[in-house]
This record gives sequence, C-alpha cells and structure tokens, in this order.
Amino acid sequence: MKSNTILLVDDNPANLKLLVDCLEGQNIKVAVAQDGQGALQRLGRAHLPKPDLILLDVMMPGIDGFETCRRIKAVPELSDIPVIFMSALTDTSDKVSGFSMGGVDYITKPIQIEEMLARVKTHLELAELRKSLDLGIRMRTQELVDVNNSLRHEIEERKRIEAQVRYIATHDSLTDLPNRVLLEDRLNLLIAQAGRRNEKVILMFLDLDQFKIVNDSLGHHVGDELLREVALRLKDCLRNEDTVARFGGDEFILCLPIHDCDEEINLIARKVFDSLREPFSVDEYNLHVGSSIGVAIFPDDGIDADTLMRNADTAMYHAKRSGRAEIKLYTSDLNENAHARLNLSNLLREAIRDRELYMEYQPQIDLVSGEIIGAEALMRWCRQDGALISPAEFIPVAESNGLIKELGEWGLRQSCKELKRWHDAGYGHLRMSVNISVPQLHSAGFVEATHGVINEFQLPPNQLELEITESLLMQHSEANLSILRDLSEIGIRLSIDDFGTGYSSLAYLQDFPVNVLKIDLSFVRNMGTEHGNAIPSAIIAMAHSLHLKVVAEGIESAAQESMLKSLGCDFAQGFYYSRSVPGKDLLEMCGNGMPRITREK
Repeated sequence: MKSNTILLVDDNPANLKLLVDCLEGQNIKVAVAQDGQGALQRLGRAHLPKPDLILLDVMMPGIDGFETCRRIKAVPELSDIPVIFMSALTDTSDKVSGFSMGGVDYITKPIQIEEMLARVKTHLELAELRKSLDLGIRMRTQELVDVNNSLRHEIEERKRIEAQVRYIATHDSLTDLPNRVLLEDRLNLLIAQAGRRNEKVILMFLDLDQFKIVNDSLGHHVGDELLREVALRLKDCLRNEDTVARFGGDEFILCLPIHDCDEEINLIARKVFDSLREPFSVDEYNLHVGSSIGVAIFPDDGIDADTLMRNADTAMYHAKRSGRAEIKLYTSDLNENAHARLNLSNLLREAIRDRELYMEYQPQIDLVSGEIIGAEALMRWCRQDGALISPAEFIPVAESNGLIKELGEWGLRQSCKELKRWHDAGYGHLRMSVNISVPQLHSAGFVEATHGVINEFQLPPNQLELEITESLLMQHSEANLSILRDLSEIGIRLSIDDFGTGYSSLAYLQDFPVNVLKIDLSFVRNMGTEHGNAIPSAIIAMAHSLHLKVVAEGIESAAQESMLKSLGCDFAQGFYYSRSVPGKDLLEMCGNGMPRITREK
C-alpha cells in the first residue's frame, strides 16, 4: 500500500510534535517547515518528493499561511497539491480568504485530532481520485490525439493516393504530359470559353516523321528518351495556359486559344515545326526526326472536341503523304481524300489477293559508254477494270496499313526472278536495283531471306543492288550497321536513294558499306538554273572521293545529260531514256543497242 506524504507547516513546536505523532501513527510520512518561507524552500527542492497534501498554519511570522498558499498555487508544478489551512481564526471572511487563495479545507484550532485525521484522509483520497482521474483523462486525451493524428494521416494519405491515381489516370507516364482523357477535358473547356468570348481554338495534331526508324534501329529505350525530349521542346513552345498532350505512340496534340488571325496560327505552327527540326542529342546519338503537323480550328473546322481531333488527324496524314515535314491546314476536301485512302487500302488487299500487282524496270545507262548496265525495279498496279494506280498513291497506303513488308518481299523475289531471265538470255552484266523499305530491312531474318533468294536463282550477289532511304543514315546505330554489313559481306551492293534530301551526316556515310549514291530528281531538275549545278556537282565530287558511284535520277533532256557527263556522273536513268517497261521489253532494248532506244522527250 502506498504511503502518503504530508508537508506540515506550523511555527509552534508543540503543535508540530502533536500532529507529527498523530500522522505518522497513521502510516503517513511527514515533512516539517516552521514558517512559510521554509515551506516554499522545501517545495522548491526538485530532488525531494512532492507532498500529497499540505497542512498549513495561517498565523505565522513572516509570510503568513494565505500568502504562502497563493505562492504555492502560482507554481504550475505545485498547483495541484491540496492545501488545508489550520487557524484559530473563525470568522467566515477568514475562511473565504483561505478558499480564495486555493485552499481545499479549513481546520479550526485548537485542533480536534479525530476531525483532523478524518479530513486529511478524505482529502488524500480525493487527491488520489483526482490524480487517477487526471491520469485517465490524460491517457484518454492522448488516445484521442493519437486516433485523431492517425485519422488525419490516413485522410492525408488517402487524399495523396487519390490525387496520385487521378494524376496517373490523366497523364502519360513516359512524358508526364496530359493524356487523351485530360486533353479532351481541357479542349472542351477551351471550346466553351472560346464560344462565349467569340475567340478561336487552334488544335495541332503532330506526328514524328522518323520515330519508327529510331525505335526499330536504336531500341525502345532511345525512342522513349527521344519522346521525353520532344515533350520538353513542345512545352517550351507554348504558354502555361496552353496544353500539349501525348495522344499515343509518337503522336502529340497541342491546343490553345487564339484570336481570329491567320498570321497568329501560322506563327504558332511554324514555331512548333521549327523546334523539332533541330537535332536531338540522345545518349551518343544525334537524331533528326522532324514532324508532320495537321491543324484544325474551332469553330471553322468543328464545334466539338471529337470533330476537331479527327479533322486535325486527317490534315496531319495528308501532311505526311505530301512528303513529310510539312504543316497542313484542314479543309473539307481532305475528308474526301481520307475516305478515298480507306477505300484504296481495301482495294490494295484485294489487289494482292487477285495478283493485280506487277513489276516494271527502268533502265540505267552508263553515261560514258551509253550502254544499259541495269535497271531499277518499280512496282505497278493495274486494276482489273484497267485503271492504273500510281505507286505514289498505294505505297504510302501500304506503309500505313502494314502491307509494305509483304509487298517488298514479293517485289524482291519477282525482281531476282526477272534478273535471272536476263542473265540466261546472255546479258550477265546487267544488275537489278530494288527498293527496300525500312520495316522490311528490319524484319526478322531479312538478310538470310535475301541470301536465300539469290541462291535460289543462282545470281551473283554483286548484281543485286538494294536501295535504302537516306533517312536510315540519319540513325547511326549498331543494328543498322550490322544489317548492312551482313548484306555487304554477302556481296550485295547498297545504294542510298534520293540522296541530299534528308539530314545525313557525312561522317555516318563513311561508316556505312554503301556503293552508290542516287542524286534526287529535284536537284537534276534544277540544273541549268543559277546555282542549280552546285548540289549535283558537290554530291558527285564527294561520292567519288569516297570511291562511290553516282546515279542521277529523273533525266528528261539532252541538256541535263550533257551537264551530268561534264560533272563526271557515272550513271543515269529517266524518261529521256525510257519509262519503266516490262522485263521482256528491256531485253529487247539491250538487243537493239542503246543508240536505238526511243527517247521520250
């Protein structure tokens, strides 16, 4: 059982002895002070236990009991100790004064021992109960605080998770841009605001022109980093209140309010376009991608988000069809073209099934000897109703719907088969130049399949020339180098088609096992004009310094032929010599000799 401690304060030694004896007889520890100052000093000693109760005489020399009590109650650490006054003063005003100072009881002198003990016991029990109650309240309060803190933390965590879930649901994880969901919300808001303010909203649908080549040749990790860099550039082009979103893959959408001003639209689109023309530095690669941009405007091209996005997408597709790296504004005519494109895609699948496709061959001429040294294989499509479909129409469709690999493999096989006929007819010097798409080049087993076709038709590998696009040179990767080196080691010749129209690095050109450069017809067409000979002359000189041969495409006149001869160009092809013809007709040309080939001027 706990032993209580009482501080007894009285200036009368006889009273002290009497009270000490009585209290200690009740198993109560007693501390003694003979005046108020002594009581305060004793209570101020931190190493001594705090008493459970104070019996305090009122009439003492120096500091009286009332003042002593007031000072005790003024100390927070002592204020909860119950104080019982002892005094001969019996006036009610004296008792009221004592209670006002913080006393809990008042014992009148001369002291009745039994009464004193009863009151002491009662107040000690009350003090214990109060302590227990205070402890319970503190514990309960702490429990409530802990529960409240836990609830607050749980609420904050739930809010954080909900915000994170909302963010994930509305943002692209790779680029941190808004995704399609958030884009549509913002676009709908912009449309509503623009409608009230009589303003316009410009929507730009953007697609990266060379992204698939990057992904296929350098790997998805480089492609992902490129997309992040593109996102940063696009954000730098816009204001904080404008929106740029990743729509999926390598497609981005930008939407922003504008005034009714065509010049403003052109400036914004051109700023975005030019920002992506600059090369991107990703890992150790210097990447050129460029973009094709389709533009639709609210309310001219649609009054809701779906219509605007669909029309901007249509405009973007036509920008890509026009040669990529272009900006195309939507017009109603484009929708008709889109329907025609879809119809053409379906017809192309039927054409493959019904064998409406065939190969023709445009002769390539040695500019020194005038002899036919080979031909470029060109795919043609004649529908059953006799209608001819231009490759400029169906090849882009085949690239977009995934048929280009199938067409490429078929075209390569047909060309090798035709070359075998020429060789068997006695023209073993002829070579065949075949266009190879990037998806076909990167398809699994392409090198082995090509080698297999050469072996099947027993062709000298160096009589087959594969034409690759200049864009492949832009992606200087080990994957591309490996494929081309494997082809070169077999003995297959490699040429770069339309050279000079892209962003090729000449340093990269030295690394690739290339044999031939083909000058794009746009440069040939400009020959004879002011500075028109500069680019062909530079390409020919550079190619020869690298021990490469040069083929000029699109020759249409004797003057062009003469100028190319003077520049030292090796080979040429074009309508000046012949259009593309069936294989048997080319054999006839060879048999008749070059001087008797019909030139189509």
